[in-house]
Formats: sequence, C-alpha cells, structure tokens
Amino acid sequence: MKSLLLCAVLLAGCASAPTASDALWTLTDPRGDDYGSGPLVYPLSADFERGDLDLVRLTATRVAGGTQFEAEMARPIRVPQRRTVDSVGTQLDQIARLGFYTFNIDIYVDTDRAAGSGSTTTLPGRGVLVDPSTAWEKVIALTPDPEAARSELKRIVVRDERRREQSEGRKGVIEEQQRAELQGSVDEFVFFPSQVRVTGRTITFFVPDSFLGGEAKRDWSYLVAVSGADVVNRLDQQNRFLSRNDQSESLLILPVTTGRPTDRFGGAVQNDTYMPPLVDIIVAPGQDQKTVLSSYDPDADQPAVLKGVVP
Repeated sequence: MKSLLLCAVLLAGCASAPTASDALWTLTDPRGDDYGSGPLVYPLSADFERGDLDLVRLTATRVAGGTQFEAEMARPIRVPQRRTVDSVGTQLDQIARLGFYTFNIDIYVDTDRAAGSGSTTTLPGRGVLVDPSTAWEKVIALTPDPEAARSELKRIVVRDERRREQSEGRKGVIEEQQRAELQGSVDEFVFFPSQVRVTGRTITFFVPDSFLGGEAKRDWSYLVAVSGADVVNRLDQQNRFLSRNDQSESLLILPVTTGRPTDRFGGAVQNDTYMPPLVDIIVAPGQDQKTVLSSYDPDADQPAVLKGVVP
C-alpha cells in the first residue's frame, strides 16, 4: 500500500572508522563534466565556481550498522560561513549545519534488479525519469538541510495526493490516517542523511542498514545525480520552481533558466522547459552525459530518461 502511494505522488548511531578492506564498491565519473546536458552554466554568484559540483568519485564502505558513502568532488567543498541570507536575519551556517551548502546528491537505488519493479519518478524539481530497467526501491537524498527537505517532501506528497483526488472528482480531503500513511511513505522510501562529515574535496555520509535493508550491495543499480542546492526558502518559491505544466514544487534545488542569472543555473534555450537542472550524473561506460540528459522530447511531453549504474 505504501509503495503504491509513493509511486502515485513521486513518487542511526555513529559509524566506526572504515578500513580499505571494508570497501564495497566505487563509481567514478570524468572530471570537468559539470555542465549537465551541455549548455548549462553556473550562476553568476560568489557561491559557485566551475568544478564545485563536479563529482569525480563515489565510494561505498561497510561500517558498523550501515554503509558509509564518500563523494569526492573536483574542488574543495565550500563551507557555509556566518552571513545573512534573508530579510529577517537568517544566517547561512544556521541553515546549512552539516558543513556544506551548494549541492545535493541524489542516489536512486534499485535493490531488486527486476525491470519494471519500483518507481521511475525522481525527487521534485529534478525534471527527469528513471529507466524502468533500473526503477528504484530506495532514494538517498544528501542535502544541506535534511530536516527542511523531509518536511517539505511530506507536504508535497500530501498536496499532490489531494490534487489527484480532486482531478478524479472527489473532494480531495485527506483524513489523518491517510495523511500519516503518505508521510510515512517518505520515511520508508527516502533517506536524508544527517551524519555528515566534510573534509577538503570529500563528503562522507552514513546510511543505516535499517533503511537499505543491509549494506549497499555491488550488484544493485545506482543512479547518482548532482544538483545545485537552494537552502533558503523564498516567498516566491512556487513560482520560481514550476517546470513544464506540472504544478509540483521543487525540493531544495536550483532551477535552470535562460541567460546567466545569479540565483539559478543558466544556459537554457528560450521556452526550453525540459532541460534538466542536473549538473553532473554518473553514467555507465559507453554512455555520454550530454546525450543522456538532452534526450528529452518536448513535443512528446517526454523528460530525459536516465539509467542507473551497476558497480
């Protein structure tokens, strides 16, 4: 029941220090490909520089109670400083308490490796679909403000279910039990790491066995995508983040638009509402990132479709 609900709308203790022998698998990605589908350019902001969101390696390591992931970026990870980010005096380091603030890393995990089994949707605002051959059962969503992201996703899930019921001619009133089931599906299928450590160009984050059902196996499939993080809730968030004709909001992600703005990624062609705001993805050998991310078809109302990679 929960799985069906999630697909309809989308739809931890300290780890011990790992050793080299504990490594489960490593995925690598070319350096210098942080341009998304090709024309994407970084915002004209002091918070971003080319290479900041360029993922070059992702390693999974077995630790006590779960899996430790280590993501290596091309440049040192920017640490949030104490500075005011809105009109009410909110400080950046108060929002991004985990030691980073410029990116999200989404990992869509296909644990059963059965084609067509699982979900092909992605987190709100990503603008892509997952190939049914690597449809996911679990999502790991590393973001600078996990509590805000979790709360926002639960709100979106309930809101989208209400809209779905209204589109079917019902009142769209969500009862408390239904609301609890919908929000519970978020915790069951999406994990927002809060045990995070930033050191130079690497960021490590812990995912418990209780979420994945065990260690992150090397024969599972992993779709890994990096995007720009928006850690400040703006009053006009819904208007800024609408994509295509979809009324869904986005989840702490910087969108992409035309020109070279300061508060989002640029490089999109005028009226191209299908260009994904993803900066870097890991693709399987023989595939090309630009080709994959630009495979959308506006005439057919078809977003780009991405496949996971088996280590």
